[in-house]
Amino acid sequence: QALLPGEFSNFVDEAASKSQGLQGLLGINRPDARMRDIEILARFFAFRFFSNRYPGRMKKFLDETFDEFNKNWGKYKGKLLSATAEFEAGVAELLYLFDEGVARKPTSRQFNRAIFDALIYYHSQPNLLQELKRKRARVRTAYEKLFEGDSTFADAIESDTAGAPNTSMRLKEWSAALATVLGHEVSPPAIPVPTARNTQITPRRRPK
Repeated sequence: QALLPGEFSNFVDEAASKSQGLQGLLGINRPDARMRDIEILARFFAFRFFSNRYPGRMKKFLDETFDEFNKNWGKYKGKLLSATAEFEAGVAELLYLFDEGVARKPTSRQFNRAIFDALIYYHSQPNLLQELKRKRARVRTAYEKLFEGDSTFADAIESDTAGAPNTSMRLKEWSAALATVLGHEVSPPAIPVPTARNTQITPRRRPK
């Protein structure tokens, strides 16, 4: 916020400070002194609007998001106001569904932002939200199953959580789980994932 001041920076600060949903998630009753509330909301906006630009590192992603919104505030203001209301509705449902266990591993009481990114991406979509409310028990069971056995979802929150492959995997795994619950396709965001060819290290040539 200090390096990228602007209308969006002011907006996300104020919206986070007033968010009852964020206070419920973090177990606080005032704006978070460590600004976790602002980061969580900013991450939501970033994935909602720019998932196809995800660069594989969260700091860069958020910097680019702040820069874009600040420079083009007039273009995005209305969309961000709507997205904020949808965020609050999604958080309210997640809190109702999981209570204090939102975005926590079954064996941990610590709030996990990487898990929350995946949960709120879908629960903030109005049409999906209405369907998911009607199948709460199945949604909760589907979430618990994400961590059973040889879980690719669990692996994707253990290391390099901001890397594009694991970020994409979390969103795809949860979309697949929700698709099973709802009986129809749930589309994950298109996060660019480097291919093995793109990330291959070029071997050094031996001196002749």
